[in-house]
Amino acid sequence: MTPVQCTVGKVGDLVYLVDNRRGVIRFVGAICGKEGIWYGVELESAPGKNNGQFQGVQYFTTSKPNSGVFVSPKDVSHGSDLMHEIYETYRPLDHSQAISIKNKEVSIHIDKNVQEVINDFYQLQVVSLCYSATSMISQQNTKKFERCTMLSLQNCLLTSWSNLIMILKYFPKIDNLDIYGNQMESIQTIAHKLDELKEFTTTIKSLNVGKCGVVNEDVKLILELFPSLDSFSLAKSNIDNLCLEGKVYPNINLLYLEQCEIHDFGVLKEGLLSLPNLKSLTMCSCCMSEVPADIATYLPKLELLNLKNNNFTSWKIINNLKKISTLLSLHVDISELPKGENLPDNFEILLAKCPHIPKLNNMFPTPTQRQKAEYTFLREVSPEEVDHREDRDRLVKIYGATETIKRNELDASKMKLGLLKIIVKEGEQWCQLNVPPTATLKILLTTACRMLKLQRNKIESVHLAFNTQDVDVTKDKFNHALNTHLYINGYDLENTLTIQILK
Repeated sequence: MTPVQCTVGKVGDLVYLVDNRRGVIRFVGAICGKEGIWYGVELESAPGKNNGQFQGVQYFTTSKPNSGVFVSPKDVSHGSDLMHEIYETYRPLDHSQAISIKNKEVSIHIDKNVQEVINDFYQLQVVSLCYSATSMISQQNTKKFERCTMLSLQNCLLTSWSNLIMILKYFPKIDNLDIYGNQMESIQTIAHKLDELKEFTTTIKSLNVGKCGVVNEDVKLILELFPSLDSFSLAKSNIDNLCLEGKVYPNINLLYLEQCEIHDFGVLKEGLLSLPNLKSLTMCSCCMSEVPADIATYLPKLELLNLKNNNFTSWKIINNLKKISTLLSLHVDISELPKGENLPDNFEILLAKCPHIPKLNNMFPTPTQRQKAEYTFLREVSPEEVDHREDRDRLVKIYGATETIKRNELDASKMKLGLLKIIVKEGEQWCQLNVPPTATLKILLTTACRMLKLQRNKIESVHLAFNTQDVDVTKDKFNHALNTHLYINGYDLENTLTIQILK
C-alpha cells in the first residue's frame, strides 16, 4: 500500500498502516525521545505493542490490551484512489523472469490476446477491494466499468457519501454494493440532493451498510437514495428502531439487523409494516428479550427468521413466534428457556411446538424425530403447564391421552405419524395416499405414478389445493416437503390435500 498523505491527521481518523493493519488515531503530537509529530493508533484487531504508553508516559488509552502503536505520519495512509487500489489488486503478475518448480526453471508465456484481456481492468465483473485504503476516485478517470455487477469496499477508508456516489458514477450496472465497516459521515449531509443522486444508485438491489455508523434517522434516507433494494443489511449499526415514517418499500425481502441494540421486537412494528413483502429477517445477538403476541400481523410473508444468541427466557416467546404461519426456517436460542426436572430436552419441546416449520435451528427433523418429540412432550408435559397447554391439547387430538403409558413402552408403541389424506389426480385418473406433511413431493409423486402408471420424470408441475390454499409447484421444487409449500396446522387430519398433475 502506498500511503497517501494529508497535512495532519486528526484524532478519530480511520487509517491504514503500511503493513495493512487498520486502526483509529487516538493521539497526534510529539512524544518523549522522538523527533517530529507522531500518531498514536489503536488497532482494530491485530496485536499492537503497547496500551498507549511510551517510556513511562501515557499518551492515550486503548479499549483492548496491547492494541496501541506509535507510528510516523509517513507510514500511514489516510485514503487512496480507487483506481490505484484496483491496479495494486488486479495487476498481472510479472512473468518476464523464470520461476523455479521442483528445482527446474520454468518460464510462463501468455498469449498476446489473453494478456490484453487481463490488463483491461474495465472488463472486471466483480471488483473487491476489501481491507484496502480506498476512499475516493479521481475525477480524471473517464472510462467506466460497464461489466461490473458487484463492488465490495468492506473495511476501507470511505467516510463521505459524496465520494461513494462519485465512485458509483463509474459503475453503472452494479446490483450488489458492500461498504461494511467504513466510518461514514451522516447521510444527512447529502439529504438535500437525494433525488438527483438516485441516477447513480437505481441499479443496486443489494446493499450492506453494516458497521458504518448508521443511526435511526439515517435508515429512511438510505432507502430513499437506493430505491431498488431487495436486500438491506444494517448489522452492527447504532439503531434500536426502524424509522421509516410509514412509507412502504415493497421490494425489500431480506433484512439483516445483527448486533443492533433492539431489546423488544415490538419496537420494530411500524417499520416492519413498511416492508410488506419481507421474507427473511436476521436479528442475531440483538440482546432481545421480548417478542409481542401479535408479531405475525406485521410479518405476513416471512419465511426465514434468525434470532440466534438472544436473551429468551420464556416459552411464551416461542408461542408467539410460531404464529407466523409462513415460516419455513426458525433459528432461536433455547438454552436459557425453562426446563423442568421431568420435562424433555428443550429441542424436543421446540419440535413438538412447531410442527409446521420444516427447518429448526439449522436442522431438518425427520418425521420419526418429530413423532418421538411429540409423543414425549405429550407424555411428560403436565396439563398444568400454561405455556404448553395449547400444544398439548393439539397433540391429544392426534395421539390420544398418553399419561398412563409407561416409559419403557415408548419404543414398542405404534404411534400415529399425523398423516394427511392426499388425492393425486391426472386427467380422469386418481389415487389416494396417506403421508406425513414432511414428505417430499418427489417421494409422493413417485408412489402415485406407480399406481397411475405414469412417468414421474415427465411431470413439469403440479397444483396443490388444501383448505383455502392454492399453490402451483414446478419441477425444480419437488424435493421440498409438503409443508414448505403449504401451511399445515398441526397435522390437520380432517382435510384432504388434492394434487393435480399438470403436463
